[in-house]
Amino acid sequence: MKKEVLFVFLLFAAVSLVGAENETFGNDSLNETLGNKSVVGGEVVGHGADEGGRFGVPIYLQVMIFVVLVLGGYIVYNMRKEMKRDPNAALTDLRFSIKGVKIKKAGGFASGGVNVLSLDDNLVDVMELFLAHSVNVLPVVSGKRLEGILIKADLISKLNYKNIGKVEEIKVREVMEKKFDTLEADADLGLIYKVLIKSKAGCVAILDKGKFYGLIDYLDILDMFVNSDFEIENPPLVKEAMNRSVNKVNPEIDVYELMEQFVEKDVDYAVVLKDKKIDGIVTTKDILSQVNKKVDLKKISVQNIMSPRVVTFKPGSYISDAMKEAVSRRFNQIPVVMGGNVVGILSLRGMVRVYYEYVSEIEDVRKKFLVRSVKEFKS
Repeated sequence: MKKEVLFVFLLFAAVSLVGAENETFGNDSLNETLGNKSVVGGEVVGHGADEGGRFGVPIYLQVMIFVVLVLGGYIVYNMRKEMKRDPNAALTDLRFSIKGVKIKKAGGFASGGVNVLSLDDNLVDVMELFLAHSVNVLPVVSGKRLEGILIKADLISKLNYKNIGKVEEIKVREVMEKKFDTLEADADLGLIYKVLIKSKAGCVAILDKGKFYGLIDYLDILDMFVNSDFEIENPPLVKEAMNRSVNKVNPEIDVYELMEQFVEKDVDYAVVLKDKKIDGIVTTKDILSQVNKKVDLKKISVQNIMSPRVVTFKPGSYISDAMKEAVSRRFNQIPVVMGGNVVGILSLRGMVRVYYEYVSEIEDVRKKFLVRSVKEFKS
């Protein structure tokens, strides 16, 4: 579309230049037209350099018009070439791009071993890493061997009112998860997805010949899709991925009660409602920040620790937009709102599941999809 607009603009510019010059040489006074020339015996005699070219148009304008016409011809040629292109070529290009992502090896996008725990670290060390890096899972490594993992959402269940004040005494080896899914570094995205979607931990440990290489979770996969070299013009909608069951709380309950609710319902977030309208959101990270400060959780309310500025999406929004927001802001959940009411919640798992299955459908050569090429879509 930009090519057509540019061509019309160039053509208009060329016509305008010629028209303007003709007007100048046709309507100006004789002295202005002749410039540094004089009439001798009925002939025009120049004084100094001749500033005009053929047809009375200065040479620099002739060059400009020539360049405009050449560019216009080139654009027309490319427009005709695009029109003759196989209408299925865009779909073929998209399928090729999707295939390139799906065969990408785990070693190419696994989170490395920068933020790792040792067996003798305590829960204060754990919380500081979770809070500082906005990660959901931390590996416990001894040498190059993966001993276990610690999941942020599960950390709440390891705490109670009696041991909250003694977190520095609790060692990682006592609370880490020893059962986890593993894959080798040469596993492709298709295999990773199959293992991850069934994983309770929400991550897959990647090994290289038995040695710890890194972790892959839902956020890593979303990040890969968001930064891939293809973009789908009509992606799935938010309503296809959202969960209609939303954990909601009153802003006045205390944080310890909230923590118990998280454990009982096996959730890691709560949408805070006031007068049936969204007032904020509170997550496991918010609770851990209070535990780390060693405050009495029974003496502080949810409204004091929640995030009041909530990013939301509508059910009819594109899921790709929500994915970009989740990746850039490191969100684990995004509330879905319609008419001021919370109607659902978007999780990382839900977005990965719907988007992955959708691109897998497009990749299937037996099915027909109306798509545009990546270059055309981004132009």
